[in-house]
Amino acid sequence: MLKTICKTEENYQDDSHIIFIILIIQESSLCYLIENIWAGQSAVSGEKDLFELILVRWNITEHWSPWNCILLTTDEARAHVKLDDPEKAYSSQFTDEIRQRHILARNYFPQIPGMMEEMSTKLKELPLPHPKERIIVVRQHPQEQQQQLAVDSN
Repeated sequence: MLKTICKTEENYQDDSHIIFIILIIQESSLCYLIENIWAGQSAVSGEKDLFELILVRWNITEHWSPWNCILLTTDEARAHVKLDDPEKAYSSQFTDEIRQRHILARNYFPQIPGMMEEMSTKLKELPLPHPKERIIVVRQHPQEQQQQLAVDSN
């Protein structure tokens, strides 16, 4: 799933942030994020098949981090990345639950905010592009190849 996150993030043309994700988020941390923060299931539907799930940005205008992501099925993610403001699109109860999970993630990964602070100047200097197409890389069962799904952002 880490490779899937990095490939999806590449589409935002933010290479330094991809390197940051690779350096900071290890597979064991990702497993914790999926299993403990997101309970191993889609935040929307409760789907538990890991081959159907993907971590995408909660708020697409902010860089990916453990406290700015949401675990969704690929279909849900396709719809989610079209949202300009998820806080307005989802119910307040749902967004409160997501905020709680983000707080848990921020507390579990305390070293990342410090590292982010250190890199914040560099990250702020980088423009956050808004691609014409938002692309989600879909992780397939091991015997199948990865594919990219283009999502019309209009």
